[in-house]
Amino acid sequence: DYHKDTLYTFEELFTFVSEVGFGCSEKPVCDCDVDQCEVRREIALMLHNQTELDSFSMNSHTRMKRDRKKAFKFKKYSKLKDWKDAMELVIPHSEVIPVCYGGMFALKKKQIFNQPEYVWERIVESLSRGNNIIEGHFAERLWAAMLSVADEEYTKTVTENVLPYVHDTFECWNRRGMLMVNRSTGFHRDLFTS
Repeated sequence: DYHKDTLYTFEELFTFVSEVGFGCSEKPVCDCDVDQCEVRREIALMLHNQTELDSFSMNSHTRMKRDRKKAFKFKKYSKLKDWKDAMELVIPHSEVIPVCYGGMFALKKKQIFNQPEYVWERIVESLSRGNNIIEGHFAERLWAAMLSVADEEYTKTVTENVLPYVHDTFECWNRRGMLMVNRSTGFHRDLFTS
């Protein structure tokens, strides 16, 4: 029962990977304003508004004593879109993209080839700058978009079957752009949260 409210079981994760090639271990949750989900009876989705996500930035993040605030920011990348463009990530042009928080996910090996080799080399170099750096938070928010099966069919499916139910986007700074649907719509959470 460890983290059963926030993490999918291995069996669920394996099912997601076998069906769609990618699975996020962490369930989409409202972690900075629980009232938005509980009181307003909304369901958080793994999908995010790409424009809002592109504007994501943060000034610092301290997890441990060893984390140095000085090394966190990198002038070259003031927001997520700057890093995404510099890495030349292959991500579908869509209104929404999947996001996987927590850095815990599984995928089919073939998903690695969604990105050209030079992109992986740039990511390795960028993330090697230090421990607890802004680039790590950008990558965390882009793993799902980089490694999921996200082709024209996927984009069409999301546009036709999910967007009509979207009620709001999450305003919390660390989950900026997360799509929300109202429980009363009948939208089935598990359909697009994997």
